[in-house]
Amino acid sequence: MIGSLEAGACPACRTPSSRELFAVGAYRLRRCTSCGLRFADPRPDQKALDDFYGASYFDTHGWHGGPEGDSEYLRECWAGIRDHLNERFPKRGRLLDVGCATGTLMIEAARDGWDCVGLEVSEAATERARGAGLDVRQGSLGDKRLEGEIFDVVCSFHVIEHVIDPRADLALMRERVGRGGLAVIETPNAESIGFKVRRAKWVQIRPPEHIQFFDRRSMGRALRSTGWRPLRQWTIYRPDTAARIAKQWSGALVGPARVAARAVEAVGMGGNLRVIAEAV
Repeated sequence: MIGSLEAGACPACRTPSSRELFAVGAYRLRRCTSCGLRFADPRPDQKALDDFYGASYFDTHGWHGGPEGDSEYLRECWAGIRDHLNERFPKRGRLLDVGCATGTLMIEAARDGWDCVGLEVSEAATERARGAGLDVRQGSLGDKRLEGEIFDVVCSFHVIEHVIDPRADLALMRERVGRGGLAVIETPNAESIGFKVRRAKWVQIRPPEHIQFFDRRSMGRALRSTGWRPLRQWTIYRPDTAARIAKQWSGALVGPARVAARAVEAVGMGGNLRVIAEAV
């Protein structure tokens, strides 16, 4: 049993004790004294999130594009995990993409032979994905839209930082995956160089949109408590991102910035945390 999320408790481990780090507008960012999860306080309620993630959200964030998907980063994400998944499942299998938006990752996975299903809360994004011929169900994990269906792999890229109760979502993902199946999760990294340097001005801290911030320790603990065994955790820092930031200062810094990005990744301080976990 996962248990309900009480007011003020850590959304990952349920510990009631946390300390305030700094204020972000009307919110405070707190850190759990047990697992280290950073989280926004107060948490928005479900109605506030439903209102926030309307059609305008996806238009503003550039998710709507051509019929074959529109996120170059998600294509890079699939390229970064495909060999691991294809080696684990040489005959492929069923893949669930939680928070699939308009279906870019599903399109890439299907090209590699995976039978893909998507889950998406946005009506506008769901219709866009269906228009491209994708099997996308509108709703969330808690809606039981996939009751009785079992998958070999569940992917969730940049979703868990948005949800009110991430531990409950991890448990619901586990219900949809057979023993020995895999989860691939990516989320902003709370131990990133960006967070350490910019603190409250870190670009990822924007409640009520992003309200949970995991590092490797808090993510590992949340996974283990919900039926998963972490196999690998690493961080991503795109060299192009570093180069773009450096170019704002001087073109001469672009090359060194790309080298620095690889070094930041190597020490676990990249902007995004990516984890592959096994269902146990």
